[in-house]
Amino acid sequence: MKRTALRCSGFALICLVGLFWAAPVAHAQFKLAAQNIALNNTIITPPNPAVLATNDSPEIMALDVPSVRSSGYLQISATAIWEVDATAATPVTADFTLRFKITSPALPPGIVMHFSAVMTNFQHSNSGAFDIEGGTAQDIEVLPRKTFADFLLAENPTLTAAEAAHIADGLFEQGFHVSVSARLVSMNAGDGVVVNPNVAFFQQARSREQREQ
Repeated sequence: MKRTALRCSGFALICLVGLFWAAPVAHAQFKLAAQNIALNNTIITPPNPAVLATNDSPEIMALDVPSVRSSGYLQISATAIWEVDATAATPVTADFTLRFKITSPALPPGIVMHFSAVMTNFQHSNSGAFDIEGGTAQDIEVLPRKTFADFLLAENPTLTAAEAAHIADGLFEQGFHVSVSARLVSMNAGDGVVVNPNVAFFQQARSREQREQ
């Protein structure tokens, strides 16, 4: 399986700050908070494959993460089978991601939050022949509250660091809704297919000592 990295929506490069904070927590214990699996295929077909363009799918599935106020971080696990069908033209470019849109009463009006998990990102010459690229992508990341604040700051430049941290705390305390879709940024790709995506959020499990208090 291919391990990828979470990406802040709206940026071409992976958010390095988010990655440092998303490093796995040693000896972390987790409890399932929310999960959904889409047992179907989602196809994105660019209207003009010869032009470099961004195309989004409709919502594939959704899940609701409940209040996790006692948790200092969440773990997200995203797995999907993907396929990109190339045309005979060259070069072939594809940046194919699962995209997560967060909504919650904790988000003030006008404040948005998205992030994405990369399924594949490649560019190559297919020598004038039709070609199919595919595989299985898996992304597992630990997201402390500060990473949520960093995602908010990346998309909402009017926020201060303190305001973003306060909103991130609110997301953990009130819970949030996650809408999952796919995004294909491509050129000379006939279509992109996502098969059976599986998304889960895990909360920090309380230790036996904490439970006994």
